[in-house]
Amino acid sequence: MKVFEIECNSTLKTVCFILQAGDTIFVSGSIGLWPPTMSMIQGGISQEAPLSLQHVERVITALNPGESLKSIVHGFCFLTSPAYVSVAKTSWHQMSNPKVRQENCLIKGTVTL
Repeated sequence: MKVFEIECNSTLKTVCFILQAGDTIFVSGSIGLWPPTMSMIQGGISQEAPLSLQHVERVITALNPGESLKSIVHGFCFLTSPAYVSVAKTSWHQMSNPKVRQENCLIKGTVTL
């Protein structure tokens, strides 16, 4: 079992926790933080949801190249209002579709663990 904690070097704030047990990866605590400032991205849920999913996918890909959001078996999404459910679902469908994801990515590059 491997446990990783992704931190931002400039502020040492934890971005998310990752646990890998065999072929299974558990990712926890991914939110819509904008890495250059380590603050929540502006624009509300419509910007936070895809950015959070992008963080999850980048971590998964860093641990297992070739894997993506399509590899996720089960996920939980915590929202502050039931009104955000449709936005979260739309973000999930867009970010798990490789063609659409390329158009919606907010951050370019890779994650190094």
